[in-house]
Amino acid sequence: MNKILLVRIPSPASSVDANTVAQWGKFTSTGSLFGELHLTAIAQLREAWYADEPEDQEDADRLPEEVILLLGGSLCLYKHLRINAGQKKHLSTALPYLVEEHLAQDIDTMHIVNGYPDRELQVSVAGIPHSTLQAILALFEEHQLPLTSILAEMQFLKPEPGYTCLILDNDSVMMASPGREGITLNYEALPVVFPDQSVQGDQELPDTLSSSLGNTVAETVDETPPQARLIFSDNTLAIAAFRIDETSALLSERGWLVDKVPLEASVFEFFAGHYFTERRNNQLLDFRQGAYQCPRRTGKFIRRWWPLLATVACWLVLELGLSLTEGVIYQHKSEWLWRDSIKHYLSVFPNDRQAQQAQARQQMSFNIKQVMENRFRTLETQTAETAFLSMLQVLSSVSGSMDEKEKLEPRNLDFNAATGQLVFEFEADELNTVNQFLEKLNISGFQGKLESASQGKSSVIARVAIRK
Repeated sequence: MNKILLVRIPSPASSVDANTVAQWGKFTSTGSLFGELHLTAIAQLREAWYADEPEDQEDADRLPEEVILLLGGSLCLYKHLRINAGQKKHLSTALPYLVEEHLAQDIDTMHIVNGYPDRELQVSVAGIPHSTLQAILALFEEHQLPLTSILAEMQFLKPEPGYTCLILDNDSVMMASPGREGITLNYEALPVVFPDQSVQGDQELPDTLSSSLGNTVAETVDETPPQARLIFSDNTLAIAAFRIDETSALLSERGWLVDKVPLEASVFEFFAGHYFTERRNNQLLDFRQGAYQCPRRTGKFIRRWWPLLATVACWLVLELGLSLTEGVIYQHKSEWLWRDSIKHYLSVFPNDRQAQQAQARQQMSFNIKQVMENRFRTLETQTAETAFLSMLQVLSSVSGSMDEKEKLEPRNLDFNAATGQLVFEFEADELNTVNQFLEKLNISGFQGKLESASQGKSSVIARVAIRK
């Protein structure tokens, strides 16, 4: 069973060091929480994890399979940007210029990640300073808890139609309204973001606040009637009751209809639930991309597909072995066929010195088929009036039609171009076989005459003259 360490550093933390207190819990890959949530300094996080693990396990088995870090809005940026069709084609080039409009610092100091544009050509973007990201990675590496993923928790804050949603945490407020991405505020900023309607016409917002916060809430303030939904925890890691009362009273005084929705668990578990739900879609914005890609994630991918890769590798090795074996068999077979072919060639043309040398040296580059074609072509050119090829074809056909027990063993073949006579010397089992050969030869339209036949120890050597 996979054990996942999920760590949250909530706002208003603007930097992270060994003494930063983080919220953490042990989860399964399906999002189920083991035990309770904890508050621990990062320097003591590994020891706290070990204390919650069985002592009879080895150190490697006690470590978490993944370490996921959720960052609050005070440490990173999260926005929805609208692009056009031209920018969609060159998204990686256009995004830095679009993001820079919303930053007070140089874009080169930021690590930017983005999602895929939706049908309305809106793209989600998250950013974090390189220095902050590098410090966080080094800190967790130092305490032997390398981070698998680092995510902006604001991407899990989804607005509800008709409501401005405020998630109340102990030291910050996360707010999202329809059509806009979420932002993180401190409680002191709420009177500015939600101005008093009675004095709004006589007072103007400061320039800095109107530029950074006014665009997010201005349209929501004009809604009739405006509705706000306060989401908070009154159970685990519960928020102080006076925070809820003060925020509710402030919004009510400013003309908002307030709906209070207590969570069944903590705000941390609220974000954790959204994380485990959305990670299945593989569309989360993770800062561990590009130069900051996690090597453990690559190793995990290899481990996941290792059985298939091993099976494919074994199949390829087996296929290669079979192909090599087949090639060796064909090579031996081709050598045997070449020796047999040159043997029969020399039985017909015993005076061919090139063929004799090729046989002695096993020179298989000697092309017997080409040599025979050249001989036939030469004979056909020199004796155009004779029918040597047709005679040879009939001789081959008649010899091949003999029964298995009546096979002929060729010894010599001599053609007289002047007379057009072909003399065929061969070896047969008995004289009756020679007579059958002559009968079939005469039936084929050629005249065969037995010139001589001598009885050997176990066979008959015959010499037959063939002509048209």
